[in-house]
Amino acid sequence: MSNLRQFTVTLDDPGTGDVRSVIVQARTKVQSQDAASKVMRPGERIIDVAEIKGASPAPPDAGLPFPGTQTHPDDRGA
Repeated sequence: MSNLRQFTVTLDDPGTGDVRSVIVQARTKVQSQDAASKVMRPGERIIDVAEIKGASPAPPDAGLPFPGTQTHPDDRGA
């Protein structure tokens, strides 16, 4: 898990005007969007992604979404 980075993904809902941020773990900025998609509400869209520089690695039980891949749906670096 040492190569997982943390990202803040900002989401908005154009229908309601609500904006919120979620924190996810991923290896790349693109994968962070995949991870965020797992917690997005219907109608939300991603408007920004920013890496949290210097963030300590989150423990495996922190509840942060992981991006996964086709061959490793729960891609925690195993």
